[in-house]
Amino acid sequence: MLPTNFRIFAMNLEEANLNGEPQWTQQVDYVKDYALEGGMSVDSLYELTVRLTQDEELYWEWTLDKSRNAAPLERGTTEDWIYSRGPEYCSLIASSDKENAECKGQGDRPSLMDVFIGKWKTLGSTKF
Repeated sequence: MLPTNFRIFAMNLEEANLNGEPQWTQQVDYVKDYALEGGMSVDSLYELTVRLTQDEELYWEWTLDKSRNAAPLERGTTEDWIYSRGPEYCSLIASSDKENAECKGQGDRPSLMDVFIGKWKTLGSTKF
């Protein structure tokens, strides 16, 4: 099954406790809010990733949506956007820690899993 959309819903826990029933509201609709013409296709999501590095307004909206609209938008400066967009781009397009590190120019730096767990990939596949 292929996803056709990605939506984020939220409820106010204090209101739910007062009323005895949660009221869910949709906070984010990726296809509509980010104008994904191809739905949730790989190409559309890659296009969104590129747009996040080119459109400051879109980047701040997406940052707020990542927090599930938990607080009012605290928009950073243009310098914040310029500094943040590169690492965000890398984390969105990379399919592994190694790719993410290479994209960020960190080369052969070991992943945190390798540092803290050791040879976890080898140990996980070992038959006892």
